[in-house]
Amino acid sequence: AALGCDDAPVETLDQDDRCYRAVTNALHTYDDIVGIYNSGAGSAGIEAALRKAGAAGRVVWVGHEMIDLHRTYIEAGSMDIAIDQDPDGQAIS
Repeated sequence: AALGCDDAPVETLDQDDRCYRAVTNALHTYDDIVGIYNSGAGSAGIEAALRKAGAAGRVVWVGHEMIDLHRTYIEAGSMDIAIDQDPDGQAIS
């Protein structure tokens, strides 16, 4: 089986409800989704859609910024990684 990428962006305006609908629609449209990349906010909607569809922990979810909410999702196994863009912290490290 080949791995493809639907690279058409979905505008969610960083809103939880729009992210929820976008992920729910994608999961209903494609039965073989293996990953989601979200570059903005709206994570509560993504997590809710994945959980409701039984896809949390099965679909790899990559987001941005290691905020408390993302840490909770990572610890719960619904989010896989948060790309943390903290150049100040990285320079200090």
